[in-house]
Amino acid sequence: MMTQQLDELGEHNYLRFVGVAIATAVADGAVDESERAIIEEICAQVELPEDKRAVVDEMLASPPDEAQIARWTHSDDDRIAVYAVGLRVAEADATLRLQEARVLDRLRRYLRLTPDEITRAKHQASLA
Repeated sequence: MMTQQLDELGEHNYLRFVGVAIATAVADGAVDESERAIIEEICAQVELPEDKRAVVDEMLASPPDEAQIARWTHSDDDRIAVYAVGLRVAEADATLRLQEARVLDRLRRYLRLTPDEITRAKHQASLA
């Protein structure tokens, strides 16, 4: 489901998805192989143009904060999908670290997710 949503959104929406993946991945101070693989997968799913790949390196060096990610996110479906990407990255190495949990908590607040939307995001993340 999440893959389909990302595919449908296209390249112009790459910032929110790549941004949340990177912000979550770097939260604990290091991007491991499983997190990097998800970042690359998301770049492919949103069809990130080759000329925009430098944005990934820039974000890895200086990740967007949760408020910025929320500003890039407009619809209810996008809010849920963005949070699902964050969940997926945070759980990539099967260990939710405190720093990752804090990023997700701030993101949840900035996105103003309801308990039902969080449940939907968790379901989307588990299907990916």
